[in-house]
Amino acid sequence: MTMRVIILGAGGAGLSAARTLLEHAPNTQLTLVSQEECPPYSPVVLPYYIEGRLDKEQMCLLNAQDLPPSVPLVTGSPVQRIEPARHHVVLADGRAIAYDRLVIGTGATPVAPDLPALRGARYAVLRTLADAEHIVAAQPRKTAVLGAGPVAVELAVALKKRGLDVSLIVRSRIMRRLLDPDFSAIVEDLLAKAGVNLLLGQHIKEVHQSGSGSTPDSLEILTNRTTVQCDLLVVAMGVKPNLDFLEDTGIAIGASGGIIVDETMRTNDEHIYAVGDCAETTDLLTGERGINAIWPEAITQGRVAALGILGFDVAYHGGIPRNVINVFATPVYSAGSLIGEKVTTETPLARIRHTFADGHLVGTQIIGEVRPGSILAPIVKAATHPNWLASHLRLAAIRTGEDQATGRQPASETPCSTE
Repeated sequence: MTMRVIILGAGGAGLSAARTLLEHAPNTQLTLVSQEECPPYSPVVLPYYIEGRLDKEQMCLLNAQDLPPSVPLVTGSPVQRIEPARHHVVLADGRAIAYDRLVIGTGATPVAPDLPALRGARYAVLRTLADAEHIVAAQPRKTAVLGAGPVAVELAVALKKRGLDVSLIVRSRIMRRLLDPDFSAIVEDLLAKAGVNLLLGQHIKEVHQSGSGSTPDSLEILTNRTTVQCDLLVVAMGVKPNLDFLEDTGIAIGASGGIIVDETMRTNDEHIYAVGDCAETTDLLTGERGINAIWPEAITQGRVAALGILGFDVAYHGGIPRNVINVFATPVYSAGSLIGEKVTTETPLARIRHTFADGHLVGTQIIGEVRPGSILAPIVKAATHPNWLASHLRLAAIRTGEDQATGRQPASETPCSTE
């Protein structure tokens, strides 16, 4: 009997799950649901769209052959609720779709900062293509960005490359959870030399605006130290899992706000899986549970969930936090922990720092040439979890078809209809 699978979310994790299902079980009755109106795209490159380097077509994640005509792509209709007892997903337009297996990959939504000064103020965020289009359509001349993380930095860079005056308001220092203070200082210097007005150690106290409509004519932002005039304020202060539709479903949510999953990405409901920015997984360095919202992990999680649905013996043991951005012409890479013994080296191309704990490599920071740091993730994963390498090799074997004959249960034993 054909299995009915619904995937909620058409980001990296959802598309990875869809492609894997179609690769190994092309007869799956698959439905892909996206709350956005546009075709699936890569949110990682939204700053490049704002900068003007990419257009919407270049951001698209789907080729014509990726989804056969038999696979419906439902866009522009968010999930209203899930009915696990009936195995139904109900969309905002009233449609109810039945499933045998459900994959939740609805991503995250920007956090509304609890700042009195911003209550009632109009500001933009950057999470979706619609957000990016709003920023571009506003045609600002002077912009202010509130935030200190990678998204805030990339956004400031993109706006500056677009030729705008940019102020970056940072409560403490740049990327303080990812970089040591002296590495933060290097990034801050790169931004300042490129003309970004860097306001460190500052927070917004008041926002005064004039004009009407969705975008004010002008903003006057008062910080604890200075006054900033701008046409557009963009807030980049983090995200939270987009899971409002799970209320009263019984799906277990962890302390991080993400859905609790096991090593097959399955939730406490055996018919429902969760992947990507809304799934709570294990940090291999600390053993703590949390959300590791990075693209490569989302791709792997989507693949593991799909293979688990099909009966393959695979597992996702967790990941390590890592990030790479370009600050104008300079790559900045961070992975793992900042806590431990530091070993710093200089090369003609980069400043490199590795962090060790109990003799084990647990983190790295690189400003400059990034390639040496890119090997850290698999090294740390293999060192901290003895099963990670075996699982990684098994996924690779399945991907190349070497394990197709024995990796999956016989068709008669493959999980199918729940009715």
